[in-house]
Amino acid sequence: MLDRTDRDYCDGCRPERQAEQAAVWAAGGLDVLARRRASGADPAHGGAAGRERGRRNAAHLAAIARWEQEHTSTDYDDPEAFARDILPMLRGVPLGAIAHATQLSLAYCSFIRRGRKVPHHRHWTALARLGNEYRPDSQASPDERQPTTGVRRDIDLLDRR
Repeated sequence: MLDRTDRDYCDGCRPERQAEQAAVWAAGGLDVLARRRASGADPAHGGAAGRERGRRNAAHLAAIARWEQEHTSTDYDDPEAFARDILPMLRGVPLGAIAHATQLSLAYCSFIRRGRKVPHHRHWTALARLGNEYRPDSQASPDERQPTTGVRRDIDLLDRR
């Protein structure tokens, strides 16, 4: 029995009804998406989504080209250096913070933080700084928190600006 007139379900029945509705809506959404894809109107590809993806990819490629013109250090040529020096510092960093710092997708940032992908070298300094920001001081001394590759030198240069 409902004491309120603004609802159709009591507090006990409401969660079950909400779950039923969510399942119906999700299935309906998947059906609509399947029909759109079958008709060649996939909202995730082509159109505005394709243009935006192309714009982001072009911006990333331009940034990589600029970075590579300015950096010749071999310190960045070693993926093991990233795994050893930077990756451990990212464990407690939220994916949103990593994505914001790198302008990469949350999915790709998740791969980075789990050690499945090594980001382009242009992101290493920002990721090292981010790892330092999120790592509690009590867990390590300053020397232990600093990367040992050329990233350390770049952080020092940025700090002097």
